[in-house]
Amino acid sequence: MSYRKQQDKLRKIADIIAELDTGKKLTNLIPGTTGDDPLVEMDVDPNTLDISRFYQRQFSVGALNSYKQYNPQLARHIVWAQRPQRLGGQRPTIDGQHTAGLGIYAGLTSMRSLCLVHPEDRTLEECIEVESRLFYAYNTARKNPTRIDVYRAGLCFDDPEAVRFQDILESCNLKIEGLGDEHGDEFATTTASRFIKTIEQYGDTHRAYIPKAVNYIRRHWGKQSGFKYRDDFIHGLVTLLVFLDEGRDCKGAGLKNKKTDMLQWMETIMPHIGIQQFVRNTAGGNTHYKIVHNIIEMYNGSDNTSIGRDLLHKNGIWNEAEVIETRKERLKKVAAGEYVNDCNHFIAFSGQKTEVSTASDQKLACGYLVERKQISGSGAIGFVYGSGDNESKIAIINDQIESIDDWLIFGTVQFGRVTSANFAIDIFYKLIITF
Repeated sequence: MSYRKQQDKLRKIADIIAELDTGKKLTNLIPGTTGDDPLVEMDVDPNTLDISRFYQRQFSVGALNSYKQYNPQLARHIVWAQRPQRLGGQRPTIDGQHTAGLGIYAGLTSMRSLCLVHPEDRTLEECIEVESRLFYAYNTARKNPTRIDVYRAGLCFDDPEAVRFQDILESCNLKIEGLGDEHGDEFATTTASRFIKTIEQYGDTHRAYIPKAVNYIRRHWGKQSGFKYRDDFIHGLVTLLVFLDEGRDCKGAGLKNKKTDMLQWMETIMPHIGIQQFVRNTAGGNTHYKIVHNIIEMYNGSDNTSIGRDLLHKNGIWNEAEVIETRKERLKKVAAGEYVNDCNHFIAFSGQKTEVSTASDQKLACGYLVERKQISGSGAIGFVYGSGDNESKIAIINDQIESIDDWLIFGTVQFGRVTSANFAIDIFYKLIITF
């Protein structure tokens, strides 16, 4: 039955707040209101609005193109400031610059807005400080919807991705935030981000392995009191099970005896080891690969046919010791142009966390790759296309790099063909340079 056909469980917000208050869960919340300079609701002509180069983000061409067309149903109020007339009466936009841009392109001369009206005696420096504080609050204090929230809404109109998530949850007898099996077991986290990654990686081609991994956990550890399912461990187990079935040795043959011995060990020895041992030291990127390595190391410690790191690496379960080179080696190779010769196009990475797409039309975000290494900062991502010679392209990239003084990472990547995310990440790790 469609999710939207189920009972619409409406509740009064006031009742929820009352319950939270009675349960003494609103520990940091103070009754009443705070804040100076209340915002005034009014219509504004977007053509009259400005952008401050001090605190506002630059326009994202990719974001504008992704919206395709202005949709008043999706448009939030534009937040802007009216500066004193004696200072010029400028109207810097604090939030909603892309909404304003879409409105201008749509030919609108009146849009919904909230205005911060500065007192006439306020100095320019004071105006900038108040505006920047409000910009900071708008971009840090708001709670954005989680992927679970998005899936919950998507089920109401049978979004394929949301339906797949719901179906796999039910097949695993798991639940999270009102989704999945109503009577199922719970995750150890409230986001299930690793479970989502598991579905993204294996949900189409190896879907059956996900409930197989969950049921393996349930059979051996799930009966413990208060047990909750770690989604990172699920991801690691699915990766291991796929490897055992589809992995190939150096001659291209199946794993045969290695698989048999490993499965026997998983049924007899592995259940007596605490899950915490398998997930230790796996934070950061490629957690599922690290978990597989931990499991294999314990397996190799017994009297079994060993499975080496090289074999795992050749089957796509990366050995980071082979992927991540030393900073000195990377600098030498970048300086020598080893990574950039004969490239059809280049991508220069900065520390900025922003979504971009490659020329091969992949759903690959360079900002996401940066985020995997927990690197933050600002900068720009530059693209160089065309058939020009390499020296010209490299010169352009170098100019981009030299024009930004706060880069945390940079590199160049060649995509001569349709590129998988794993392949791109592999290259990215080799090129990362941290100052």
